[in-house]
Amino acid sequence: MAGVIRGEWIVWPQGNNVQRVSDEFEAKADISGCIGAIDGSHIPINKPEENGRDYYNRKQGYSVLLQGIVDCDLKFTNVYCGDLGSFHDVRLLRRSDLFYLAGVNRQAVFPRKTFLLGDKGYIGVGKKWIVTPFRDNNDLIQQQVDFNRRVSSTRVVVEQAFGILKAHFRRLKYMELRDHKFMLYVIMGCCVLHNMCISHGDNGVDLVDNDNADDIDDNADDDSDDDEGDPNAEELTRQMELFSRIYPDAALPLRGGRRVV
Repeated sequence: MAGVIRGEWIVWPQGNNVQRVSDEFEAKADISGCIGAIDGSHIPINKPEENGRDYYNRKQGYSVLLQGIVDCDLKFTNVYCGDLGSFHDVRLLRRSDLFYLAGVNRQAVFPRKTFLLGDKGYIGVGKKWIVTPFRDNNDLIQQQVDFNRRVSSTRVVVEQAFGILKAHFRRLKYMELRDHKFMLYVIMGCCVLHNMCISHGDNGVDLVDNDNADDIDDNADDDSDDDEGDPNAEELTRQMELFSRIYPDAALPLRGGRRVV
């Protein structure tokens, strides 16, 4: 029953909804083709009795991870949770059903070259279906700086959604449950209720306060540097394809004999 309810309220864009979601994202910062923003968030827990060290995160606490993909309405369209708090967001992504499905049939998951927006923690992974900011080594041209701003201002919806989720359901700020499986049901249930609230006009913005700073992803400043695929492959990464479409006359500097990506 829980799976049925989840399937009714956490729905991946399909059919006509793909274009609708894409249009809503494009209206934010003129980024066309985006159908979601992805990020991870820590759900703090008390130290597990078994393998507790594996749950210890860089925030110097214990947690399980929640991966969320969010649309412009701040609704979750895909969630995956329960992995160890010590994991990087990229490792979390690689363990998710979404990553597997995108690898098996990318066109079915991301039709018409649609993609997700992620922070720079996702650089190097999902290059054909995740667009990230350019890595900033203090040598970005102005168009790249502007591109990064567009990406950041558009993908902020996922951080807002996590903040609202934890404001609505404050138990997610610290879970004392010992039953790991039941804990995951509670987290998933809160994501479903979050979508229900928004669908009924309660976006929870008035509940968010400054103590939601823990929702900011601590992996955002840790580039994964996960070299997925050949950067010189015939098919451009979604990042470069989108950048070239927005800035057709931009001349990127050369580094090591090839264009900066």
